[in-house]
Amino acid sequence: MRNPFLCPEFTQLVSDVCPGIQIGVVQRQGSPVGFFPFQEVRPGVAVPVGNCLSGLQGIIGEGLGIEDADGLMKSLGLSSWSFGHLEPSQEIFEPFIFERHESPCIVVDEGFDAYLSRRMEQGHTNRNHFNAERKARSLKRRMGSIRVEIDSRDESLLDHLVTWKRHQMKMTRHRDLFIECPWAENFVTRSLRRSDNAFRGQLAVLFVDDVPVAALYGLRSREVLHGLLLGFDRRLARFSPGIILLVELSKRMSRIGVTQLNLGRGREFYKQTLKSDSLYVGAGGWSRSRLLGRLDRERYRIRTSVARSPAGPVIRSTWGEMQRSADFLLQRRERVGTPLR
Repeated sequence: MRNPFLCPEFTQLVSDVCPGIQIGVVQRQGSPVGFFPFQEVRPGVAVPVGNCLSGLQGIIGEGLGIEDADGLMKSLGLSSWSFGHLEPSQEIFEPFIFERHESPCIVVDEGFDAYLSRRMEQGHTNRNHFNAERKARSLKRRMGSIRVEIDSRDESLLDHLVTWKRHQMKMTRHRDLFIECPWAENFVTRSLRRSDNAFRGQLAVLFVDDVPVAALYGLRSREVLHGLLLGFDRRLARFSPGIILLVELSKRMSRIGVTQLNLGRGREFYKQTLKSDSLYVGAGGWSRSRLLGRLDRERYRIRTSVARSPAGPVIRSTWGEMQRSADFLLQRRERVGTPLR
């Protein structure tokens, strides 16, 4: 519950840039004991607040006494609610989870050396940490001095990161986050301008000879930092600048009061080689109609099977182009005001 996505400030900031945000209030004897923020995308159809950016979702509160999800959702007038990063303790949504996903974390609450020792006790090797240090030395010899800024306020550096990330999404044929959620860039810029450690954006940057080569943007809530965007200059990919940045950040986090870095949902190589702990978040959805719920579960199974197949990137790219073409035709129809033939 310390995660920045469960902070009231997150919901408030998203509501400033994105429409449809509402909050269900759980009351006991007339007093609020819990909150359920959601985003209504169509009447009765909801997703978590800031769906495309949200890294942890669910009811905010403990010991609420809610017996079932049906009663909660019907009281809010919802017919469906889908989620992709359900907080692990949300027992009332357990029947509606289609799949659980690992969300790896780096925990340095006892210092960096203790973090490395914990990994060894878990049966992991720290070889990749040493490789990152070796590559950093090689990068320094070839390109110039290296430095890390773990809490930058420079919005031009954030622009660098967004550019790198959009290029990566294009190269890997993933849907562009900043097209799917047009408000996302405004949100990350606004959160970076906040100064309260209770909730704010944080930007860490790796420089070589004073030129930015890798950056991580995340949301911070006191001692927890949840990474959202990690990008780097692809021309230096052989030096793994993203991993160099994460290792150097892990060494320095405790200096600014951060003890946990959540790397986000996924089993990417770099996450597995750096983690010392993990959350297991749920993906699925509640539906008032049990038939539609079963259809949603089957659709999810098919979609994830396709995405994990070797043809997944091509199919995602083709499907994205079809959706963009459909959106263009619908917008044209609205402008012209006549049926398409």
